[in-house]
Amino acid sequence: MAQRLADDGYGFPIDVLDGEEALSCRREYESLEERAIGKKQGNKDQLNYPHVIFRFAYQIACHPKILDAVEAILGPDILVWGSSFFVKESHTAISVSSRGRTKICPAML
Repeated sequence: MAQRLADDGYGFPIDVLDGEEALSCRREYESLEERAIGKKQGNKDQLNYPHVIFRFAYQIACHPKILDAVEAILGPDILVWGSSFFVKESHTAISVSSRGRTKICPAML
């Protein structure tokens, strides 16, 4: 992973969730989304720090495959500082932008 990042400037794809796990996480997120309808959320309706509140988000953020990839780059002293859900539904005019060097890659759970 570290070599791929050094050579190519990116470190993906990383296969993390199998189909069943992805479907389970998607259902959890959709349930959360239903409960949030009409409630004020964060900037541009993104949900920040879900790993602190929701078990499924914590399980994604701390998934061993993700942590192994991060460890290969940064070393073993890892702290999950933040997480966010920002959703771009298909066939909508909403855009997702990035700041600075952050790159946003679409993913479907």
